[in-house]
Amino acid sequence: VHPRVAGWIEDLHVKAAGDPVRAGEPLYALYSPDLVSAQEELLLALRADNRALERAARDRLAALKVPASLVKAIEKDRAVRQTVTFTAEHDGIVDELGIREGFYVEPGTTLMAIGALDSIWVEAEVLERQAAQVRVGMPVRMTADYYPGREWHGRVDFIYPSLDPVTRTLRLRLRFANPDSALRPNMFTHVSLEAPAGEAVVAVPAEAVIRTGAGDRVVLALGEGRFRAVPVELGAHGEEFVEVRAGLAAGDRVVTSAQFLLDSESSRRAGLERLSATPGEIDATDHGERDHGGMDHGAMDHGEMDHSRHGEGAP
Repeated sequence: VHPRVAGWIEDLHVKAAGDPVRAGEPLYALYSPDLVSAQEELLLALRADNRALERAARDRLAALKVPASLVKAIEKDRAVRQTVTFTAEHDGIVDELGIREGFYVEPGTTLMAIGALDSIWVEAEVLERQAAQVRVGMPVRMTADYYPGREWHGRVDFIYPSLDPVTRTLRLRLRFANPDSALRPNMFTHVSLEAPAGEAVVAVPAEAVIRTGAGDRVVLALGEGRFRAVPVELGAHGEEFVEVRAGLAAGDRVVTSAQFLLDSESSRRAGLERLSATPGEIDATDHGERDHGGMDHGAMDHGEMDHSRHGEGAP
């Protein structure tokens, strides 16, 4: 909210950021010599019964955002108001409040910011490896701990052009309808981006991947108590599974980390050393194994996001 003229804040009806306001409710009263002069011009035109001057005076008052109801009152009782009260143009929440009573303001001064909460923006981040899957317009689901069991559906509104150099994440702006104003500025939410279903891919449980300095590996179950560590090339990461682009075939059986237990601490260390070295067969007993096959790659990680900005504006 910006003033159209210079002047002094006489009365401030909004007391603090976070106050709700309704369209038409008073926000502040301003004393300005320019506003007084514009009213006097209208009264002079009325006394002279000059229609052209009357239209010009009304247009000037409208350009200065003087409420139409006040202009009618001035015409009716032929009296100048020393202060003019300005009202809210729409429902919303006061996001920022930069003035107090007695402040001198001028055009360009930000008096306050009022955000409409019927439609809100949510800022989220996705990992670098997931960035290629994100598209503007992609559907999004959102939940909030504050409203257990409730779910909102929205879309990706904007993708920021660059990644954060520290976190290696890509920022997104999501838009959600918020007709009951349940979502408020600065709330945290959980967001799930619904990537379109793609072709079937080879994937393994995330816990089956052994990460070493020499690369990523998984342990194949060969049967009869024999195992072999193989290098793999990983692709997209889901919440529980990881795509394997090379190194495995559909139907291979792999060992999950929770089941791959060796008999002693020393043999465990030796086994891990062999897994990190050139792939080879390992003999063991009582190891668990898991079928590994194709899966549809479509879901992305959930994450907890900072709900900070709202449209237009945004929680």
